[in-house]
Amino acid sequence: MTLIEKYIYRHILALLTAILAITIAISWCIETLGRINFVTTNGQGLLSFLYLSILFLPTIMVTVIPFALTITIAQSLHILNQNSEIIIIANAAGSRLYIWRPIIALSLLFSIAMFLLANLLVPMARIDMRSIIANANANFLNNVIQEDRFIELQKNLFIKIGKHSQQAGINNIMIADERDKIMNRYYYATNGHIIQQDNSSILVMIEGQLAKRNKINGETSLVKFSSADFDLGTLMSTGGKGYLYPKDQYLSTLLNYPKQAAEYKKYVAELHYRLISWLYPLVFAIIALALNTGPITHRDAKSNTALISTAMLVLTIYLLSYVFKNKAETNQNYIIALYLVPIIILFAGQYLYTHARNFSKLFNGLVRNIT
Repeated sequence: MTLIEKYIYRHILALLTAILAITIAISWCIETLGRINFVTTNGQGLLSFLYLSILFLPTIMVTVIPFALTITIAQSLHILNQNSEIIIIANAAGSRLYIWRPIIALSLLFSIAMFLLANLLVPMARIDMRSIIANANANFLNNVIQEDRFIELQKNLFIKIGKHSQQAGINNIMIADERDKIMNRYYYATNGHIIQQDNSSILVMIEGQLAKRNKINGETSLVKFSSADFDLGTLMSTGGKGYLYPKDQYLSTLLNYPKQAAEYKKYVAELHYRLISWLYPLVFAIIALALNTGPITHRDAKSNTALISTAMLVLTIYLLSYVFKNKAETNQNYIIALYLVPIIILFAGQYLYTHARNFSKLFNGLVRNIT
């Protein structure tokens, strides 16, 4: 590694550390405050709340890393242009490789870290989180909740119990689930009990009725059941065992999910998203390099057009990936679209490396005219 590359690498790493720390801290605080009812409603202690909040960190890091890295690269190159260092490298017949190589190497490291986070730490943290919430809700129903009073477990989700029996059972259970945008669901059961299964606590309701009401046309239906299950970790009805979302699963589970399963398409969409999303740090780094590497005049260096261009393009790609993933859950033809943009950018990296100055001038000029 040359002296110039070491200088760029140290500059980016120092700025990246600060940006990552700030963005992760802000995101962590927002997620933690959103779960403050875990203490106030469920009667949990401070240590349980702190452990639950720590479990948010892997998911937050997977979301934050690509954007933090992109902002860092774009801002670092902008500073290098302001200090005329990129112009000096170009006038000294220095190769653009001096700038690209340390940034690409750093992006590859973060891409590998993203893969490990998304497929190892995130599922582990999410499963632990479900277990903690389920146990807290089970303890809340058994010991804390007041009888004959509706309590809001979650927004638009209410539960009321008549009384606790001497056998630690629960009598006269009512659940009002109004979270769905189309259908309201109201459960009533004469009795029930809580069981532990698959790292989750499940409320088993016995001898009851389920009333459904369509919010659009007002149609209602009534179904009698001898037994119904409600997962206290996900707060949703289940088929007799704890429910885990596709994003809660390890990569091995996604790879071996049975084709005949009802939610097979959702698992396939999650699998392909995992296989491509870990490359986003590298993809976004190439975009930032293409739009910010070319030497510019001191007058242009005062403008933030290149930074705006980078942010707009990266955010557009990221949002499109979520749209394609959601579409792929019902139509698997959209899986191709998940791979299309990242692969095009990766293969276009060589062209962008050769023509970065012309590309950045063209795109940044277009953004300048729009804004």
